[in-house]
Amino acid sequence: MTAMVILRTPMVVALCSAFLVGVGLASTAYAMGIVYAPLLVVVYTFVGILVAGFFMPSRWRFPAVLVVGATAVGVLRFFMTLPPVVVPALSAQTMTVEGRVVQTNVGIRSTTIRIADAFIAERVADVAQSRAFDLPVLLIGFWQSRVQYGDVLRARCVFKPPSTARDRLTIAGTCMVRSSENMRVVATGAGSPTVRALLDFRSWLLARLDRALPGPADTVLGGILLGADRGLPAGLRDAFRRTGTIHILVVSGWHMSFIGMRARDFLLRLGIPRPGALLIALGLVGAFTIMVGMSAAAVRGACIIAALIIIDCFGRIGNPIRTLLLVGTVMVAISPHVLAFDLGFQLSFAATAGL
Repeated sequence: MTAMVILRTPMVVALCSAFLVGVGLASTAYAMGIVYAPLLVVVYTFVGILVAGFFMPSRWRFPAVLVVGATAVGVLRFFMTLPPVVVPALSAQTMTVEGRVVQTNVGIRSTTIRIADAFIAERVADVAQSRAFDLPVLLIGFWQSRVQYGDVLRARCVFKPPSTARDRLTIAGTCMVRSSENMRVVATGAGSPTVRALLDFRSWLLARLDRALPGPADTVLGGILLGADRGLPAGLRDAFRRTGTIHILVVSGWHMSFIGMRARDFLLRLGIPRPGALLIALGLVGAFTIMVGMSAAAVRGACIIAALIIIDCFGRIGNPIRTLLLVGTVMVAISPHVLAFDLGFQLSFAATAGL
């Protein structure tokens, strides 16, 4: 049994690494404008299997074929996330956009709202009729918005098509909204009831903090506990940045570790069976991740804690580097663009690996 575990672990590491290499190669090909990458990966896979089958020792043939296949899967997974239909980009112009709010971020200088299932709610010069977007649209403005998750929003804004490789993969474009008067909530209550309830609970907690503490203590504590960016004074923010403690104002792996492990220990002390306690702790970590907005750092921390809890279910002790590699592979498999085009993902994993 021990020998099987020793042989299995390097194979998993090799497969995860090969998958990440495949996604990295595909990302590079996409950034360079190489459109024949899927065809090239078929040729690569065929040649790789032939080389492994005829020129490698018999004991290494099957692992080599698996590694070649994992690399090919990484390339194909990246290109599977591209928009299914390539359409001419709209030019920058004023238009009315409507969609369902899936994320809001109220910052110091601007407010960003992400809307899904978006479409142009009027006739514009570049299209003959109302056009739906394949990807979400970002609404950006210099105002404080009370728009909530699930609202169906109609906004009059200046549309700009995506310019960077990352934006072309993740959004259909950005729309600059001049003021809150140019936005109108058409309907409320759309989206997942569970997500809406969690976000409402977060808003309730932040409101309680505002009533209980004077500013800017309420803003600081809201950032530490819930990762809420609600306009921290510039001087105080600079002080956090100069002292190297700005990271405590955002949700990170520390929050997930505290919630997951403390909840597990507390439930075990209550006499709840170990599998049940671990599953409840896992659910709490997932709920908190949704509640704080599913940022890259929060998702990474939640995935690592979830992996450790699952490993604990099997009575094993997790290796930090292997766990980080496995979590990174899962996140890249879900959103392949983060490997090469998301700086937050890269810095988060690099810092964790360094620690």
